[in-house]
Amino acid sequence: MTISDAFFISTTLHKRSVTLPDGSAHELHFKELPAIEFAKFHEERKSDDGDVRAAAAIRLICASLCEPNGKPALSPAKASQLKSEAMNALMEAVLSVNRPADLGNASAPAAESGSGTSSP
Repeated sequence: MTISDAFFISTTLHKRSVTLPDGSAHELHFKELPAIEFAKFHEERKSDDGDVRAAAAIRLICASLCEPNGKPALSPAKASQLKSEAMNALMEAVLSVNRPADLGNASAPAAESGSGTSSP
């Protein structure tokens, strides 16, 4: 049995426009990340160590953000100097690249609330 390439990340780089609060837009390139990178990210975000939690998004951004030739565009040391708004905008781009293709840039559907039973 051969597993389809659809199960694996693409080596194609994705261009995204990242807009900062000052209105400036920047065309940047991002790599798709394997599921293990997101598993690490989620574990880091649950860490008791505040430094580990704080660095989780930086690590994910550095793993995805790249130059047009695929080489890393940002070191963790440089990324640790990002403004909050810039880090949030970059993280949004990382997540948009790693959503399933059929979702594109759409937000996840809202979760239903309640038990599904009616109350008197």
